[in-house]
Amino acid sequence: MERTFTMTRAQVYAANPDDLKAALISATDSESGAESIMRSLERLGADPTIEYYEMSEISGRSRYGGAATGAWRVRADRGRVEEPWGG
Repeated sequence: MERTFTMTRAQVYAANPDDLKAALISATDSESGAESIMRSLERLGADPTIEYYEMSEISGRSRYGGAATGAWRVRADRGRVEEPWGG
């Protein structure tokens, strides 16, 4: 079953890196998953328009037909974007 969790921008950037990593390990049950998410968060940056981040587990088969492997997708949600023309 796919797991999904969210963190606000404030939660991500207010935490020190060790505390953030510990929270992500707790949520993903994986140190490598937590490190992958941290790299994605770093690439997305601290854009002030981002309200929260949604992390979703992606499961798939390994390249060699072995056990399923897990990966995480990180999506930044910017909430409602105001159009310059007020629409």
